[in-house]
Amino acid sequence: RIEAGSQFRTRTSRSGRRRMSRAQSDFHKRITKGIKERGRKSEGEEYYAHWIAHRRSQFRWRWLLMLSREQIVRDMRQEFMFSCRRNAVKFAREASIDIAEELVLKNQFLTSQEMLEIARSITSNDFLSVLDLSKNNLGPQSAKSIAEVIIACPIVKLDLSWTYLCDSGVRAICKVLCREVELVNLESINLAGNWVTDESAHDILKLVNNLP
Repeated sequence: RIEAGSQFRTRTSRSGRRRMSRAQSDFHKRITKGIKERGRKSEGEEYYAHWIAHRRSQFRWRWLLMLSREQIVRDMRQEFMFSCRRNAVKFAREASIDIAEELVLKNQFLTSQEMLEIARSITSNDFLSVLDLSKNNLGPQSAKSIAEVIIACPIVKLDLSWTYLCDSGVRAICKVLCREVELVNLESINLAGNWVTDESAHDILKLVNNLP
């Protein structure tokens, strides 16, 4: 096969590559053995030693470069996630001040800590009717904060899909809402992607039956 630059390249089978690697290994062993027997290196052995050192230094440099790239990407991702969380809390505070009727915080990398701050900000909003918290890693720890928001605000539509509430979080929300059912205005709630099983299905059904 002929490619640009008039360089000839041949394809080598997998078995051929294994034979080449074994041959290189045997060659390295023979050179090492000859150096130990004579106590000094010939011109060819000297060149081979320099070539091996050069290849090892290249490998170390590539390995360090790969690690540095991974660290940079990791730092950039952490900074982006922190920025999204900070902006989400800021938007929640602005929504409470501006008396917004709809608040969308979808896919903002929120955790239970940010959910607690958001709940403190928007519980004073008496006009909030739509709240979207989908695709955030809220977890079962956020159940209490979510229930407080539902009770304090006249929320009609709530999206909690893919928030990792699991059975424990869903059951905790339903139990709190059942105690304060007269303050609940929910008409639609999305719990998709929260791994809800039969354990919490009974609590959900009980809440639905108690709603006016």
